[in-house]
Amino acid sequence: MTGYVGADDTTARTVSGGWLRNGDLGHFDDDCYLYVTGRIKDVIIRGGETLSPLLIESVIVSEAHVRACCVVGVPDEDLGEVPVAVVVTESGADVQAEDILAAVRRRLSRIYVPKDVYFVNALPETAVGKVDRKSVCSLVRSGTLQVAAA
Repeated sequence: MTGYVGADDTTARTVSGGWLRNGDLGHFDDDCYLYVTGRIKDVIIRGGETLSPLLIESVIVSEAHVRACCVVGVPDEDLGEVPVAVVVTESGADVQAEDILAAVRRRLSRIYVPKDVYFVNALPETAVGKVDRKSVCSLVRSGTLQVAAA
């Protein structure tokens, strides 16, 4: 890539050796199809291990009665960061924090298990309808959400 169509030459600074550093994470399969799996700025560094929030989220949303979730990293004195999950369930569903944690334990290694689970009625969204991770992270870090008992 040499730049953006219709943009001035200042965008060329974002291109390095023919590669655009856009912050997306992904992989190619055996048939050379590209799969975008997340954003570099969203990864959680837990004790030197790089965790993908999307991987944890995919496990959580596959559980019965879970409508949506967002996993973000929060500071931890010993590990650097740890994942926490903010979950939206179906109205009237009886989903407990332990159900969420058990689901992650069954399908992923223990380092992926969220430290805390928060239940909310809705996740904040950006103007284009995507989950606003920055807002979720701010809510968690500000302490305005109540941790569900596990």
